[in-house]
Amino acid sequence: MNQKELKQEIKAKSLRNFYIFCCDDYFLKKLYLNRIIEACNCNVEIIDVESEDDIDILKQRISSTRLFSTSKKRLIHARIHFVLSSIFAENKSNNIVILDPVECKNIKHKNLVKFQKPTYDELNKFIDYKIRPKKIEQKAKNIILEQFKDKNTSYLNNFMDKLLLYTQEEKRIGYDNTVKVLDVSGEIKLYAVVSYVLQRNQNRFFESIDSLLDNVHPSVLIFVLSNEAIKILAAHYVQKKDLPLFQIKQDHFSKYKNYFQNLGEKKVIQLIDTLYDMDVIVKSLSLNGFKEIFKARMFEWFI
Repeated sequence: MNQKELKQEIKAKSLRNFYIFCCDDYFLKKLYLNRIIEACNCNVEIIDVESEDDIDILKQRISSTRLFSTSKKRLIHARIHFVLSSIFAENKSNNIVILDPVECKNIKHKNLVKFQKPTYDELNKFIDYKIRPKKIEQKAKNIILEQFKDKNTSYLNNFMDKLLLYTQEEKRIGYDNTVKVLDVSGEIKLYAVVSYVLQRNQNRFFESIDSLLDNVHPSVLIFVLSNEAIKILAAHYVQKKDLPLFQIKQDHFSKYKNYFQNLGEKKVIQLIDTLYDMDVIVKSLSLNGFKEIFKARMFEWFI
């Protein structure tokens, strides 16, 4: 089945009791999962399947009923952490089951949802949804659409978060600011400065921070740096199966683990606290003199 058919079923609240989600677009899968949950008004149960050996356990959970259960259906979201090469017997219970493998291999099934990259119109509506109640210049919207067409929706969602941070004091998002954030997102400079912090390279950090903050809104820098710090904690404490929730790719996992080992838990938490304080200052005070405040607080963190 295609994405359009799934959308129609959700709208009509005429849901099948078995779906297979095969897609590497985490944001898109999460969007449709939430829509299904709303449409069925189900109790949600997440099951993690680590290997083929756990499939029998999953089958039992699917067909089981809860003691003291309500009249509501259960929606079972089975996160399968290996390449799925075959489908076991379909769900015959009253529950709704969504198989969500990391990858599907040569699987054909009538209930396999073929997610498509968003159309121009869908991206257009998504941008309007993200910025409401703000407005955006059409010229600004056009350059975003051009940049993110045929790409993973998660990238567009992250970019829109940065753009909203950069333009938080404006009622209308203009073309110039949009281009500036696009340039920042594409440049190595911002992430180089972030890496200097994570490597505790104090000299390189302070050499580059002046020119960066002259061209990048502080909120964007704080946003990116905070995300990286949270990923470091997640890589240490969260199980691998939950890394997609923090948008950590498997091949980046060891990098964040190494940062945690080099910095230590206390230093990472101090960094997050410092950035939280800086975010409050940006949102509540004039930006005049912010660069000096930021550098002073970061210097305290370094030493």
